[in-house]
Amino acid sequence: VTKRIILTFLSLCIFAPVLVSAQSIDSFSISAVPEFPKELQSTTISIESFSTDLQRSKIVWKENGVVVAQETGLQSRSFNAPRSGQSKTISVTVTTLSGIQLTKEYTLAPQAIDILWEAPDTYVPPFYKGKALAGEQSVVRVVAIPNFTSRGVPLDRTQTIYTWSAGGRQSEQGSGYNKPSFTFKFNPLKNSETIKITAGTLSGSSQTQETLLLRPVQTEILFYEASPLLGTLYERVFAKGLRLITGEITLVAEPYYFSGAGAARSVSYAWTVAGTPVNTGSDKGRITLRNPGQAGQAEIQVTIKHIEKTLQKAIKTLTIVYDK
Repeated sequence: VTKRIILTFLSLCIFAPVLVSAQSIDSFSISAVPEFPKELQSTTISIESFSTDLQRSKIVWKENGVVVAQETGLQSRSFNAPRSGQSKTISVTVTTLSGIQLTKEYTLAPQAIDILWEAPDTYVPPFYKGKALAGEQSVVRVVAIPNFTSRGVPLDRTQTIYTWSAGGRQSEQGSGYNKPSFTFKFNPLKNSETIKITAGTLSGSSQTQETLLLRPVQTEILFYEASPLLGTLYERVFAKGLRLITGEITLVAEPYYFSGAGAARSVSYAWTVAGTPVNTGSDKGRITLRNPGQAGQAEIQVTIKHIEKTLQKAIKTLTIVYDK
């Protein structure tokens, strides 16, 4: 009995590597480019093997069970992804020269994801109808809204895992379960930021990826008139100059896309009239100009700087013409 056990053990030791090796022979991998296709996007499915001679093998491609191509050595083929929420099964059968058949499947299931972003600390004037854009060194918040569906039925968005990366570096703190938003600040040494988001369901049945390229805008200044009765008249912008016939006018310098410029301590103002510095009083964002009673003109200039963010700076010049 002991001799039989020893012989059995020796047989396993001798033939086990052969069995393991046989399992690794005649196999192939399957992949898609792009990995996360959009709906109806052309997608190339490819197969690769380091143990099977695919160039000499008969390869049959099927789309949802229907043969669409069969040819020796046909290692890749393009397919159109279905609409979002639908799926398409691509199967590949390889028959080697020795007659061994190998089959693998790949499921094309594009999913939709919407990407929104905002600059939460960027200033724009009241009643401004446009979007507050992000200036240099501004904080930006990106929100991902996945629209995963299975057989036409929407999936629960809260059951989603998010992976965020900025500039090619994955954010461990910002990524994870049910983390659909990501906040970052523009790097002063870079002129753009690439944000990549990968979202997938907990079950792994649906996954998609999206990339967002953001560039900071240049901060700027616009001049408006301040009316004693109506307040700031935002419907009219003084772009280059104005003509003052009689009386006086109060101009407001609005700092667009500065961080936190709604707070008085966030930015500094420096005014000059005809090259001479002027102290405008407690309200640094306004200057009152009076007609001197004789014809002429003067150049009004204001420089606005952010107190902490050195790259947020703007200069605006306006020519005022006085009529007698």
